[in-house]
Amino acid sequence: MIQSALLSAERAHELGMGPEKIIISCKVSEVQDLIGVYGELAQRCNYALHLGLTEAGMGSKGIVASTAGMGVLLQQGIGDTIRVSLTPEPGGDRTQ
Repeated sequence: MIQSALLSAERAHELGMGPEKIIISCKVSEVQDLIGVYGELAQRCNYALHLGLTEAGMGSKGIVASTAGMGVLLQQGIGDTIRVSLTPEPGGDRTQ
């Protein structure tokens, strides 16, 4: 995942996109994966990083998981944009 993200960003740069316009986002859904992937990316590149757990979970579980993972990274100075992606209750409305 890390290698793919870096190769894609480098290819965009080679094709003329300025590095200040490139933002890397990796889809991960576990807190430890989020910390590991973005920690490694931060060491290996200077592109902007978009933090967020994909389908973090329902209600407070998703909020806590997202906060825990992003909190560690943000405290380390990693991350330029953030998002929180919560899973709705089974059969629930995805707009809530």
